Amino acid sequence: MKRLILIIMLLFVSLYASELEVTEFKKLANDYHAVINPIFDFDKQYCTAIKIEFPNCQLLALDQKIFKKEIINKNECYLYISHKEHELTFKTTQNRSVTVKVPRNGLIMGMVYYIKLEMKDIQNESTINNLNINK
Repeated sequence: MKRLILIIMLLFVSLYASELEVTEFKKLANDYHAVINPIFDFDKQYCTAIKIEFPNCQLLALDQKIFKKEIINKNECYLYISHKEHELTFKTTQNRSVTVKVPRNGLIMGMVYYIKLEMKDIQNESTINNLNINK
C-alpha cells in the first residue's frame, strides 16, 4: 500500500512540475527608459535596467540587489540593478529559479536589457512510462 501511494505521489509531482526558463535575452539599444528615468546604485553610478516579460511580474524576485522595481503592467516590469553584476538569479514565489550569465564584457551602465521568462511544464515521460504498478 505504501508503495502504491509513493508511486501515485511521484506520478503527481512529475506531471505537475514546472521550471523557470529564460527564452530570450538581448540588449535593447533603442529603449531609453533607463536614461530617461535614471536610478543610481550605491556608488552613485547609473543602474542598468532589465526589462522583464513574465506572466506575473508581482511573483518575480531577484537574488541580486534591486534598486528599483517598476511594474508597467501585469506581464512587464523594469528592474534596476548595478551594472557590476555578473549573473542574475530570478526566483518566483513557487521557489522556482533560473540563473542568467551576463554578457562576457558585462552589463553596460544606463543600458536596457530584455529578458523573457516563462514557466515550462516538465513532462518526464520516461519516469511515467517506467512506473510498474503491481496489483
